[in-house]
Amino acid sequence: MRITTFVIAILLTSAASAQSKLATTAASQEVVKLMQAQAFDAALEKAQAQVDSNQSSAEAYYWLGAVNGRLAQTSSIFSKLGYAKAVRSAFERSAAIDPKQIEARIGLIQFHLQAPGLAGGDEDLVPGLVQQIAAVDVGAGYRAQAIVKQIGKDPAGAQAMYRKALAFNPTDVDALAVMVGLLSNEKKVAEAETLVLAGLAKEPSNLKIQYQKAKCAALGGTDLDGGLAILNTVLAAKPAVEGISIAGVHWRRGQILARLGRKAEAIQALERSQELDASIKEVKAELALMRKS
Repeated sequence: MRITTFVIAILLTSAASAQSKLATTAASQEVVKLMQAQAFDAALEKAQAQVDSNQSSAEAYYWLGAVNGRLAQTSSIFSKLGYAKAVRSAFERSAAIDPKQIEARIGLIQFHLQAPGLAGGDEDLVPGLVQQIAAVDVGAGYRAQAIVKQIGKDPAGAQAMYRKALAFNPTDVDALAVMVGLLSNEKKVAEAETLVLAGLAKEPSNLKIQYQKAKCAALGGTDLDGGLAILNTVLAAKPAVEGISIAGVHWRRGQILARLGRKAEAIQALERSQELDASIKEVKAELALMRKS
């Protein structure tokens, strides 16, 4: 039996970022912190308690689904099925409570496209979910279509949909984060930065968009001091900026510091990234190379 790894957009270790409106309560924010710290069992306990105390909260069910998704990724094969079924149940409840809950529906799309039938996956439900999202938010509808194409191994089609999402809303951080990653992989960092600057033109103080600019600096070597300043601001933010991986911030700091010739500090930043999330293979490789040089 195979339970696929769910690529849930809100998962905080990914390039994609959860929207701030999804964690409006202190309990939700605590769940986010615990997930960032990879304390998933504790996060599940907190998420379940939030649901138990307010069973009419779409937000509470959303985070319960998100935590179960992370546990489905990290647990043994014997536990994956239970967590997978819990993902569907929680996201469906969140969507039923709030017809405008976009991210729960996106989570369901990803679930149904990747989970086997035994776990509750049903690809026939995906078109309806995409339509529901588009009816609430046209830009998010394009993003949903992009996710469908991405999971369907149609990178060109996915990129076209993400571009439509950003044309409709340049500040769509989720679409922007994915596009920065895709374009960077294609060595098109300058093009990625153009998309980021379009977002900053509309929301110059948005730290999540600024973070994408810092990533472009780390990957492309432009405005290194500006990129480093952004990353330092993100690290100093209280409360922590939801949806930004702190391990990722340290990784990008390490890359920028290396470009600036500050090797000892770069190594320290990469080591901190590894401490927070040892699963980022690129960090391990970069750290090994830097130690040898």
